[in-house]
Amino acid sequence: MVRVFSCLFFFVSADSVHEADRLRRHASVVRKGSEMTVISTYLGQVKPGRFEDALEMSRRVAKPLERLGAHNLRVLRGVASADAYGGLVFITEYESNELWGESYDRMMVDDELVTIISEADGEASPYASQSIVVGNEIPLGVPTSQGGVVQVTISKPLPGRFQDCVELSVKVGALFTKLGALGARLFWMGAAGSQTNTMVLTAEYQSMKALGKAGDAFMGAKDGQAILDAAFGQNGPTTLLSQEIYQEIPL
Repeated sequence: MVRVFSCLFFFVSADSVHEADRLRRHASVVRKGSEMTVISTYLGQVKPGRFEDALEMSRRVAKPLERLGAHNLRVLRGVASADAYGGLVFITEYESNELWGESYDRMMVDDELVTIISEADGEASPYASQSIVVGNEIPLGVPTSQGGVVQVTISKPLPGRFQDCVELSVKVGALFTKLGALGARLFWMGAAGSQTNTMVLTAEYQSMKALGKAGDAFMGAKDGQAILDAAFGQNGPTTLLSQEIYQEIPL
């Protein structure tokens, strides 16, 4: 099965993060590790003082997107990053590339969504900048359950080493989930501008404490050290670009 996964990034504060609501929702969301996903990511930087407006716009757009076929909507905020701190991710999923494309076509003629898009593009917009990237999921064969905290690692395969990167990511995903991650996923970015041909590995945890505990275990495990050597040693297949942490904000 193929799914489409959309993300929306903003820059905001974490005041609206509610732990109980988030954990209740995560407990009910579990997917199989063999499913695929196509991701479409809208990135926007929020103007100073416009957080509530940006969050309200996200909530307004959620129901129309669901009406047009989107599901499993999420909003994440960057909490640890040199570049993406405060960045929000608005996520939607679809069952196939075709259904994602159909939903996009319908969105462009939907009065309610066109109005919201116009507001996002207008002078009174809460966003300072916007961009869109698209990528495809490569199933890792591991659990893909969701958590309140998402660790995102972005790297770029060296020429001729794409398959090596995939195989290494499978090992990483298996070890992450063994050490406490609720789920792990891998995405290859296609139509993504300067991010084209990068690979995005995500690992989800119930809390920051759980992420930290898994990190300690990873660094202390022989398997973890072997993976680091395989990834970044003399014969490593990839170049690490960034690693960031996001926390979910309920819609």
